[in-house]
Amino acid sequence: MVVYTVTTACEGCGHGLCLDACQFDAITEGNPYKINPEKCTGCGACAKVCPVEAIVEVQSSIDPEAEKLSEKYVDEVVQLDD
Repeated sequence: MVVYTVTTACEGCGHGLCLDACQFDAITEGNPYKINPEKCTGCGACAKVCPVEAIVEVQSSIDPEAEKLSEKYVDEVVQLDD
């Protein structure tokens, strides 16, 4: 799943274009603005309107279920090595 984050290039511009573009209330004002990854749907509307291109994609490399399984596997392997 793709979500977005605000980089340090954000100037807290006060334009609020990204706030207005986000239909899911995932962005909060600040310097820099912040995107709540739990609310972000990955639509990209905010990134398209950012005047300083400070909003970028962040991709999860593994889904939460797979991450739990991999952690369990690593724990089992570590126990076998002991």
